[in-house]
Amino acid sequence: MDFSNIDRGTVIKYSLVILLLLIVFFTIRKAIKSIRNDNYQNKLDEEIKANELSYPLNQYISMADQIDGAFTYLTTDEKTIYNVFKKMNTLSDVVQLNKAFGVRKFYGFFGDASLAVFLQKGMDLNEIAEINKILKTNNVNFSF
Repeated sequence: MDFSNIDRGTVIKYSLVILLLLIVFFTIRKAIKSIRNDNYQNKLDEEIKANELSYPLNQYISMADQIDGAFTYLTTDEKTIYNVFKKMNTLSDVVQLNKAFGVRKFYGFFGDASLAVFLQKGMDLNEIAEINKILKTNNVNFSF
Protein backbone atom coordinates (compact mmCIF):
# COMPACT_ATOMS: atom_id res chain seq x y z
CA MET A 1 0.00 0.00 0.00
CA ASP A 2 1.36 3.41 -0.97
CA PHE A 3 1.11 5.98 1.82
CA SER A 4 2.87 8.75 -0.08
CA ASN A 5 -0.42 10.21 -1.31
CA ILE A 6 -1.84 10.77 2.20
CA ASP A 7 -2.20 14.41 3.13
CA ARG A 8 -0.41 15.16 6.43
CA GLY A 9 -3.03 17.74 7.39
CA THR A 10 -5.80 15.15 7.12
CA VAL A 11 -3.81 12.69 9.24
CA ILE A 12 -3.29 15.34 11.92
CA LYS A 13 -6.99 16.28 11.90
CA TYR A 14 -8.12 12.65 12.29
CA SER A 15 -5.51 12.03 14.97
CA LEU A 16 -6.74 15.05 16.95
CA VAL A 17 -10.37 13.94 16.60
CA ILE A 18 -9.48 10.45 17.85
CA LEU A 19 -7.49 11.92 20.74
CA LEU A 20 -10.39 14.22 21.66
CA LEU A 21 -12.85 11.31 21.57
CA LEU A 22 -10.59 9.28 23.85
CA ILE A 23 -10.34 12.17 26.33
CA VAL A 24 -14.13 12.58 26.33
CA PHE A 25 -14.62 8.81 26.77
CA PHE A 26 -12.28 8.52 29.75
CA THR A 27 -13.68 11.68 31.36
CA ILE A 28 -17.24 10.38 31.12
CA ARG A 29 -16.16 6.95 32.37
CA LYS A 30 -14.49 8.51 35.41
CA ALA A 31 -17.59 10.62 36.13
CA ILE A 32 -19.83 7.54 35.96
CA LYS A 33 -17.55 5.65 38.37
CA SER A 34 -17.64 8.60 40.75
CA ILE A 35 -21.45 8.74 40.65
CA ARG A 36 -21.69 4.98 41.27
CA ASN A 37 -19.29 5.26 44.20
CA ASP A 38 -21.32 8.14 45.67
CA ASN A 39 -24.53 6.09 45.33
CA TYR A 40 -22.82 3.11 46.98
CA GLN A 41 -21.64 5.31 49.87
CA ASN A 42 -25.13 6.83 50.28
CA LYS A 43 -26.72 3.37 50.45
CA LEU A 44 -24.24 2.39 53.14
CA ASP A 45 -25.01 5.57 55.10
CA GLU A 46 -28.69 4.59 55.14
CA GLU A 47 -27.86 1.20 56.68
CA ILE A 48 -25.60 2.45 59.48
CA LYS A 49 -27.18 3.03 62.87
CA ALA A 50 -24.80 5.31 64.73
CA ASN A 51 -25.94 4.10 68.15
CA GLU A 52 -24.92 0.53 67.19
CA LEU A 53 -21.32 1.34 66.24
CA SER A 54 -18.80 -0.28 68.56
CA TYR A 55 -15.81 1.92 67.70
CA PRO A 56 -14.92 5.49 66.77
CA LEU A 57 -15.09 6.15 63.00
CA ASN A 58 -11.32 6.46 62.61
CA GLN A 59 -10.91 2.92 63.93
CA TYR A 60 -12.98 1.54 61.03
CA ILE A 61 -10.60 3.27 58.63
CA SER A 62 -7.68 1.64 60.43
CA MET A 63 -9.35 -1.78 60.22
CA ALA A 64 -10.08 -1.24 56.51
CA ASP A 65 -6.41 -0.37 56.00
CA GLN A 66 -5.42 -3.57 57.80
CA ILE A 67 -7.58 -5.62 55.43
CA ASP A 68 -6.18 -3.79 52.41
CA GLY A 69 -2.64 -4.42 53.65
CA ALA A 70 -3.40 -8.12 54.15
CA PHE A 71 -3.66 -8.58 50.39
CA THR A 72 -0.25 -8.77 48.75
CA TYR A 73 0.73 -9.92 45.28
CA LEU A 74 1.83 -13.35 46.43
CA THR A 75 -0.18 -14.12 49.56
CA THR A 76 -3.16 -13.08 51.62
CA ASP A 77 -2.82 -12.71 55.38
CA GLU A 78 -6.07 -14.42 56.37
CA LYS A 79 -5.30 -14.15 60.09
CA THR A 80 -5.32 -10.33 59.94
CA ILE A 81 -8.59 -10.35 58.02
CA TYR A 82 -10.20 -12.79 60.45
CA ASN A 83 -9.05 -10.68 63.41
CA VAL A 84 -10.71 -7.61 61.94
CA PHE A 85 -13.99 -9.44 61.44
CA LYS A 86 -13.84 -10.82 64.98
CA LYS A 87 -14.16 -7.20 66.11
CA MET A 88 -17.47 -6.76 64.27
CA ASN A 89 -20.24 -6.84 66.87
CA THR A 90 -23.19 -5.43 64.92
CA LEU A 91 -24.46 -5.12 61.39
CA SER A 92 -23.68 -1.40 61.58
CA ASP A 93 -20.05 -2.28 62.37
CA VAL A 94 -19.77 -4.35 59.18
CA VAL A 95 -21.50 -1.71 57.07
CA GLN A 96 -19.28 1.03 58.52
CA LEU A 97 -16.23 -1.12 57.75
CA ASN A 98 -17.47 -1.44 54.16
CA LYS A 99 -17.92 2.32 54.02
CA ALA A 100 -14.47 2.98 55.48
CA PHE A 101 -12.95 0.56 52.98
CA GLY A 102 -14.70 2.33 50.11
CA VAL A 103 -13.37 1.48 46.68
CA ARG A 104 -9.66 0.74 46.42
CA LYS A 105 -7.21 -0.52 43.85
CA PHE A 106 -7.14 -4.32 43.92
CA TYR A 107 -3.47 -5.35 43.86
CA GLY A 108 -2.67 -1.94 42.41
CA PHE A 109 -3.61 -2.72 38.82
CA PHE A 110 -6.67 -4.99 38.71
CA GLY A 111 -9.09 -2.08 38.92
CA ASP A 112 -11.17 -0.61 41.70
CA ALA A 113 -12.90 -2.92 44.14
CA SER A 114 -15.09 -2.74 47.22
CA LEU A 115 -14.42 -4.81 50.34
CA ALA A 116 -16.72 -7.57 49.13
CA VAL A 117 -14.93 -7.75 45.78
CA PHE A 118 -11.53 -7.79 47.53
CA LEU A 119 -12.63 -10.77 49.60
CA GLN A 120 -14.18 -12.60 46.65
CA LYS A 121 -11.15 -12.10 44.40
CA GLY A 122 -8.44 -12.54 47.03
CA MET A 123 -9.79 -15.42 49.10
CA ASP A 124 -11.13 -18.87 48.36
CA LEU A 125 -14.60 -20.10 49.32
CA ASN A 126 -13.41 -21.75 52.54
CA GLU A 127 -11.79 -18.53 53.73
CA ILE A 128 -14.92 -16.50 52.95
CA ALA A 129 -16.97 -19.15 54.76
CA GLU A 130 -14.72 -18.63 57.79
CA ILE A 131 -15.44 -14.88 57.72
CA ASN A 132 -19.16 -15.60 57.52
CA LYS A 133 -18.82 -18.06 60.40
CA ILE A 134 -17.07 -15.40 62.51
CA LEU A 135 -19.86 -12.92 61.78
CA LYS A 136 -22.51 -15.51 62.61
CA THR A 137 -20.74 -16.34 65.89
CA ASN A 138 -20.92 -12.62 66.73
CA ASN A 139 -24.67 -12.64 65.92
CA VAL A 140 -24.13 -10.34 62.94
CA ASN A 141 -26.67 -11.02 60.19
CA PHE A 142 -24.36 -10.40 57.23
CA SER A 143 -22.48 -12.61 54.84
CA PHE A 144 -20.10 -12.16 51.94
